[in-house]
Amino acid sequence: MISGERLKNILLSTKLGPITPFFGIVNGNCECGKPPNDKHKPGKHPRAGGWQHKNATTDHATIRQWFGQYPDANFAAITGIDTVVLDLDVRPGGPGKPAKDGIAELAHLENTAAQQIPPTVTVFSGSGTGAKHLYFAIPQNVGQLQKPKGTTAIDFQRSRQAVIVPGSRHASGHFYTFAPGLSPDEVEVADLPDWILALMQKNAAATRTTTTITDDIGKLFDELLKIGPPPGSLPPGRLRPDEIVMRKMKTVPMRKYPDNRSHSDSHWAWTLARNCCHHWEQYLRLWKDSAIRTLPGTKCGRASYEADILEKAFVAQRQQWKSKLTQRPIDETANPAIAKYIRKRAATHREVPRSPITQAVLALHHRKPDLDDNGIARVLNAKGTLDREVTRNNVKRIRHSYEHLW
Repeated sequence: MISGERLKNILLSTKLGPITPFFGIVNGNCECGKPPNDKHKPGKHPRAGGWQHKNATTDHATIRQWFGQYPDANFAAITGIDTVVLDLDVRPGGPGKPAKDGIAELAHLENTAAQQIPPTVTVFSGSGTGAKHLYFAIPQNVGQLQKPKGTTAIDFQRSRQAVIVPGSRHASGHFYTFAPGLSPDEVEVADLPDWILALMQKNAAATRTTTTITDDIGKLFDELLKIGPPPGSLPPGRLRPDEIVMRKMKTVPMRKYPDNRSHSDSHWAWTLARNCCHHWEQYLRLWKDSAIRTLPGTKCGRASYEADILEKAFVAQRQQWKSKLTQRPIDETANPAIAKYIRKRAATHREVPRSPITQAVLALHHRKPDLDDNGIARVLNAKGTLDREVTRNNVKRIRHSYEHLW
């Protein structure tokens, strides 16, 4: 495919959504220089950050400038703005990878329903296997949809995902092209028919879409707090003070996976859910105030991204934080001597207040931090709910013993 034809196809693809530049394929290798692996797909990743909004456009002049600046680049359309895509994957089987045939799966769905997918804008993948991208108008409640049930080779590309457009080169060396008679100049983007939408409905009782949440990052946390934790997450455990949770989180790297910001953000949110013992309000508050949202090159700042990360991590974390004092018996540990030492240190540290007076003093201090030792003693004695009188010296001793909780 000559340069002029490539550019013509890329500009024509602006009818499908904003376009962003990706690394291209040169001499069979990705321009970025990385070898292909399970996490790196040559020619299928963006050249720079901001590809979902800042560096995506339908302006032809900007795209021409990019094309001149990166003559070997691939380009991708951002879905969920003008269109969504049914991605029909076709590939032969291999070691550890079963064969896939999305074309056959779609034909089976059509035969079962005695219905046909209407003609719509269609792109042939450059893989040479016959894989296709079918573009459709954005359906209502797109966030409540998933790929058709019972399929393994049909993907549903929707909110802020990228799909390679014609004029781009596949790692196989072939170019992505519009199907004959099914380019944006020749056919309208069709609506997804009702029969296939019925196959794409999520189980509302088990999942919750983040697209029903505001796109305003300033209002996101208020809305997440209002609608409550996502279904399927663990019930909250013992509430721990913010200071204790954040002290635990200091040892958790914010960039555990330097080459994958989304994975790193998910790992940190996942660990935060465990340390918050699945208290939704505390979890949102500590995430909102954390430094992870201001790291250089962060993907945070977009409501859809943060809502997706927070909800998925909260559901995926299936553990609560537990004190070392409640873990398995000493004689069942791998090294009883070390386990005994660690638990002795934990007991000395007094992570878990036991006395009713201690619990009452700490709770009152967190509700009314301006009260001094005498004031706390007077308030608790006035209530008369404890089995003995609280003195100023009691409060002072508790303050020093539980300084980490004060």
